[in-house]
Amino acid sequence: MTLKLSGFNEKLPLLLDLVLERFAKRDFNPDRFDIIKTQLLRGWKNATQNKPISRLYNAMTGILQPNNPPYEQLIKALEPLQVSALPDFVNRVMSELHVEMFVYGNWQKAQTLELAESIKQALRVHDQRYQESTRPLVLLNNAGSASYHLSSDQQDSAVLVYYQSHTTEPQDVAMYTFAQHLMSAIFFNELRTKQQLGYMVGSGNMPLNRHPGLIFYVQSPQAGPSKLMEAIDDFLNAFFLVLLELNEAQWQASKQGLIAQIEEPDANLRARGQRYWISIGNKDVHFEQRRKVADAIKQMDRADMVKFVVEKLKPRTSDRLVMHSCGLAHPDQCSLEGTNEITSVTEFRRNRLER
Repeated sequence: MTLKLSGFNEKLPLLLDLVLERFAKRDFNPDRFDIIKTQLLRGWKNATQNKPISRLYNAMTGILQPNNPPYEQLIKALEPLQVSALPDFVNRVMSELHVEMFVYGNWQKAQTLELAESIKQALRVHDQRYQESTRPLVLLNNAGSASYHLSSDQQDSAVLVYYQSHTTEPQDVAMYTFAQHLMSAIFFNELRTKQQLGYMVGSGNMPLNRHPGLIFYVQSPQAGPSKLMEAIDDFLNAFFLVLLELNEAQWQASKQGLIAQIEEPDANLRARGQRYWISIGNKDVHFEQRRKVADAIKQMDRADMVKFVVEKLKPRTSDRLVMHSCGLAHPDQCSLEGTNEITSVTEFRRNRLER
């Protein structure tokens, strides 16, 4: 749970005290509970009818992050809950507590410490243990091309391919971020513009629990998963040739363009505070990650990128998760060859969790 307060600093302690006072009463209104429950269920049920690529994304994060279950599981868990269960649940949450606090702006250190102490006292309960909650992540080391099929009653088919860095160093973040920067426009132009495989085509950075990652996705009314996967693999197999064809000026221009994005100054105090808060969540408590990533990109050679693409992204040698959904229009293009199908998420996670 995150509480965010902003405004004139002389009034913020009063607002915080008011919030903490109301929280301490644990007064759960049954009518309000029912309204929020109905809203959540409606939103989650609507999400299960989203476009195939959105459903694949939700299912993928559910597989990789056990604490982030997909909508179907959330609906099943929420439907039987009643307001009477809330007091015991909140007490269990409060019994093992970990609080992180960030104050930014026109504040003195002494004022900040006073705020922290008031929060600590307001959240204290008997026999409380202080322990940070775990955020387990399924690691793909030595997984090969693992695939998961999500059933669909829609006409379109979709494929989403996720690559995960095994480590979390700034050099890893730099490599994955720069690879996405180089690939993005070319991937879209090849699969969307030239091959016209679908109207939802793209790639993106996909960091999870500080592990950098890449995703490639296509949703198509024209082709099924087998054809879409073939097109993605053909692109990844040939991309190192694109890198070799870049001249030095193009290579340096790409690097400088990305570095400028990373080092772009924050637009205002709120944006800077948000960036710092994200850094704290990523254990970058000295706020050095951005600079280290930019420095790693500056030092990167083209040979480093070619080696990364050939060893980490080419289908024959890669560890990756392939999510696919077969549309009703493509019953003969559903199977994916050369992948290890996930028949049990529980078994796939076994011995793969990083905590």
